[in-house]
Amino acid sequence: MLEKRPTLASYRVYAGALARPLKLETSLSLLPFGAKKSLLKSGARTCWRAASLFPWVVLCAHALSPNPCMTCHPKQVTDYSKTGMGSSISTTAIQPAGQFIHAPSGSSFAITYTRDGMQQKVTRAGLSAEYPVTYVVGSGHRGFGFLVKIVDYLFQSPISYYTQRHAWEMAPGYEHNLAPDFNRPVTLRCLLCHGGAPRHVKGTRNRYEQPALSPEAISCDRCHGPAPAHIARPSRSNIVNPSRLAPDARDSVCEQCHLIGEASILNPGKEFDDFEPGKPIETVFTVYVGSGDQNSPFRVVSHAEQLRRSACWRKSGGRMCCGSCHDPHVEPADRAAYYRERCLLCHAATLTPSHRSDTSDCARCHMRSRATTDGAHTAFTDHHIRVRPVEEAASQRPAALVPWRPGSVELAQRNLGLAYLSIGERDRSKDFVNKAFPLLVEAQKSSPRDPEVTAGLGLVLYLESLYKEAAKAFDLAARLRPQDVNFYQDAAAAWWSAGDSARAIRDLEIAVQNDPSDEEAWRSLAEIYREQNNDLLRNRALDGYLLFRPQSIEFRQQKRGDSFSIYGVPRLSTFPQ
Repeated sequence: MLEKRPTLASYRVYAGALARPLKLETSLSLLPFGAKKSLLKSGARTCWRAASLFPWVVLCAHALSPNPCMTCHPKQVTDYSKTGMGSSISTTAIQPAGQFIHAPSGSSFAITYTRDGMQQKVTRAGLSAEYPVTYVVGSGHRGFGFLVKIVDYLFQSPISYYTQRHAWEMAPGYEHNLAPDFNRPVTLRCLLCHGGAPRHVKGTRNRYEQPALSPEAISCDRCHGPAPAHIARPSRSNIVNPSRLAPDARDSVCEQCHLIGEASILNPGKEFDDFEPGKPIETVFTVYVGSGDQNSPFRVVSHAEQLRRSACWRKSGGRMCCGSCHDPHVEPADRAAYYRERCLLCHAATLTPSHRSDTSDCARCHMRSRATTDGAHTAFTDHHIRVRPVEEAASQRPAALVPWRPGSVELAQRNLGLAYLSIGERDRSKDFVNKAFPLLVEAQKSSPRDPEVTAGLGLVLYLESLYKEAAKAFDLAARLRPQDVNFYQDAAAAWWSAGDSARAIRDLEIAVQNDPSDEEAWRSLAEIYREQNNDLLRNRALDGYLLFRPQSIEFRQQKRGDSFSIYGVPRLSTFPQ
């Protein structure tokens, strides 16, 4: 959450306080240890005024500085700004201009610069769309992604620049897309892990106040918690130091972004930005992973899972953590030497002199980079810390799910059921859907007004071809949380499958009223009217989305009569029977 900066009125209150003398010992108690010692040693009678000024000076610095931590921690802040996290996102593009063709879709992309900055253009089927880049995502260690703004909504660009290859290519997930465009919504969780403090509009998928991020890059409070109380009265008791936390809370600081698992399920009423450093992530959401020794996919964000599989972690008795090897405040100048030193803290006594030489590069042999299942065109470090490189077996869908750490006992069945359903929908697994059903039935008995559980049961009913019952469940979920357009879309799909186009149209109209950027809802409306041979209303639906995003290639193609076999009438994901 954004902290409120002091107002002009509050400065006047502070100024008034300065006019009143303070007792020397009271004033000195507000000073840092070094300043207090210096003043006591000098014995100056007038030091009370300097002492009384300190908290107000700090508070003013908090209001005026882009990073208030700079006042007392200049070295850490300066060093951190040069790290990957400290430069995780920016508004300045420095990547080279270029162009390339995406063969599967027949699209061509061009990257150019104007006085307003980088412009990205896609051309397909004789139509073009061009957008200025709003944010550049990434530190450049492996690549850069790009975000564009349409009205107040953020979308991901379909292309990325890969620094390891010095090339423009499709962004992850777009490699086989047959109609790539600037239409992937950038959700709150995306910005939380790639940026500073997102100014997300509650109840929307990808709408943000402007500017969308303040500060832009990942900031100190992401790991250390809110700073105002610490700034006003510096103390160890009012700031989070991850190294002094219990293991679960300590590890959660990194796991909020560096643990993806198979599914992450929010607790009722929670959002991902509700996480507070100093507490386990399970107070907000539970991460589920495959049970046993099954070979889970190697993903971009699976560092914590890999580390836990390593012999180093297993033999540490819970003492090993990300901070054992990584200092988030510093980017090592000599990475091989830095990480070799970290390894030797534990392994020096067991290695031969030649193995621990000054030229050894431990990570190069024991933490090799390899391709991920979700990060195209680049390689990432494997944190499994293997003795010798091995040929990685093919990843498997887990036979069962377990929580990374147990969360609330009261939410165990609910969250596990939703996790099974999430993966069942993703992988089109009827088996996982069947595992979810009894868990969700029990969860609804104790929490009948839980919208996620209600919608989850609606999905199961839909898969059993009980369309009317499914539609009623989705409609109930929508009434429980009216701002969630996904519930209206699911209800529309169920009503359409039940043969009730009027109710399907009703729910889709509500969806686009709540969120005019919802491309899927506009598309579904247009497809229903096409099925009904109602060209007038179909064109109105197409125009409705084009009013929001006039450059949409797909919707302009539909307006001119192009056929689209890759899109259809409203429906949920179908599963193998």
